[in-house]
Amino acid sequence: MCLSNKGFVKSILREIVPPCVWRFAQGMYLTVAKRAGSVLWEGGYPDWRSAIAASGGYDQGAIFLRAREAARAVRDGKALWDRDSVLFYHEEYNFPVLSALMSVAACDEGYLRVLDFGGAFGSAYWQHRRLFKGLRGVSWNVVDMPHVVSCGKDEFATNELLFWYDMQSCFDSGPVDVVLFSSVLQYLEWPYALLEQAVAFNPSAIIIDRTPFAAKGELFTVQNVPSEIYAARYACRWLDRGRVCSVLGRSYSILPQHSTHIDPPGFCGFVAIRDERYVA
Repeated sequence: MCLSNKGFVKSILREIVPPCVWRFAQGMYLTVAKRAGSVLWEGGYPDWRSAIAASGGYDQGAIFLRAREAARAVRDGKALWDRDSVLFYHEEYNFPVLSALMSVAACDEGYLRVLDFGGAFGSAYWQHRRLFKGLRGVSWNVVDMPHVVSCGKDEFATNELLFWYDMQSCFDSGPVDVVLFSSVLQYLEWPYALLEQAVAFNPSAIIIDRTPFAAKGELFTVQNVPSEIYAARYACRWLDRGRVCSVLGRSYSILPQHSTHIDPPGFCGFVAIRDERYVA
């Protein structure tokens, strides 16, 4: 079974297909358009290990080199920022995330310290760096895979942009205002445990962004990345919204969900605020 969702096709289908049938189709096979190519989600598999086994792996070395090349271009002023190793030469902001960051900074006298989990070489920092200039102090801390962190420390670290091998090391170095999970939880084997760990550190806010959520429960898929970005097949989990909200809701107020213009249906994010003074 295959649903080809080239924009208008999906819109039409959503209007004419009953919700129960639509959810069944989503669970069987998902295809969406993204930029010039297509990202294809094959599913659903019975569990995470089955999705891993079906993914076929990817050339991690080639992806790393491409991401490093893009980050070098941004660092050297040849592009303004990058996303998924694709370079951008115009300003573009993720306003739901940006507004949450600025709200936290405003309540902390203009200081902002972010832990960006899975942040690669700091692409989100570079994307929004210009708007941080009015703050009294910024510390953007990336936690990622060891080889990414080692390269980040050697080539991209600055007074504001720092790299850490794990969350504990980052928190041990000083207080963290915000933990950001942008397009990363869906690729992890234990995403809910990681959220529990973030909650235990007690930051002022936890932001989840650009993350897929299943219509009900969880959905285990394999994501095929367009060849014009890089050839890869990842295991990709569509998270359980109720479970995520349960983890965050015990200690945080969860603001209304948000989505970006670049992501397909089913992707969204949440901002969870610890202190009631941040909530209008």
